[in-house]
Amino acid sequence: MIRILVAAFLALITVPAVAQEQSAEQFLHAIYDQYKGTEGPPLDDAAMANYFTPDVYKLIKADSDAAAKKNEVPLLAGDPFIDAQDWKIDQLKIAVEEPKPGAATGIVTFQNFGELFEIKLDLLRTPKGWRIAEIYAPSGSLKELYKK
Repeated sequence: MIRILVAAFLALITVPAVAQEQSAEQFLHAIYDQYKGTEGPPLDDAAMANYFTPDVYKLIKADSDAAAKKNEVPLLAGDPFIDAQDWKIDQLKIAVEEPKPGAATGIVTFQNFGELFEIKLDLLRTPKGWRIAEIYAPSGSLKELYKK
């Protein structure tokens, strides 16, 4: 009996812990908390692929590649998360609602150089975790930017 208990105990402590999936709010904090410093989140191709759904990432990437070939500025010329090119972020708040499984809406509010901003983000849970499907900022919708 003792051997069975010891074996069961050893099996339990040797099983690797399964990482808990990141919540939608944690996903947004992982992006926006980086604005508390001077660097902000990375906006390279690999990072953008981890932030956005595949269809939105393809729009951003196609725009960036086409602009680079023409030696022009892409349509998405600023930082899509803060709707600006420069920042000094204060009073960051993130609220998330999940109206149905696998979908969430994030409302991010902050002051940037003293001006109040509200950014709404539609999120979808993908096999790779939460991803941004749309951003609504004071300057407009991310997807609408590419319909012009």
